[in-house]
Amino acid sequence: ADYKDPVYLRLSRADMPVLFSEDHEITLGKGSILLPGSDLTLICSGTLLYRTLLAARSLEKAGISSRVLEIHTLKPLDTEIILKCARETGAFVTIEENSIIGGLFGAVAELLALNNMSVPVEPIGIRDRYACTAMDVESLLNFMGLDPVSIEEAAKKVFNIKKAGEKVK
Repeated sequence: ADYKDPVYLRLSRADMPVLFSEDHEITLGKGSILLPGSDLTLICSGTLLYRTLLAARSLEKAGISSRVLEIHTLKPLDTEIILKCARETGAFVTIEENSIIGGLFGAVAELLALNNMSVPVEPIGIRDRYACTAMDVESLLNFMGLDPVSIEEAAKKVFNIKKAGEKVK
């Protein structure tokens, strides 16, 4: 409420799991690494964080170490932490309950391109299509491919691309 610049908040009316304590502090423009990982980074913005954490735990069981980076602020974007994750893990999946055009995926892809970083990035988000309705949020998210299984599949895809690239070098 005290922030002086324009602000856009995307909120959900759906029930969501509580992931943070009441004393958790958010710093605008600063992302948070919620899970360490070395094979790839799952970058999440918004209400899909719980589903991202579920996917990361499942990937761990499959032998893929997934870092989970929460980016709650797209502008200003925490470019420092994203570039650090790119150097350290070398593969990204962006996860957002939003259009991938002009959202987190676009911001991450632009940042990587402007810094000449060749890092595979796979988006989980709403593709260029019109929205649809459903009886509840859960089934709509699943229908749109915003579920833990889709996140896992995208992670395996970029992980395999990364591994294939490492073999070529």
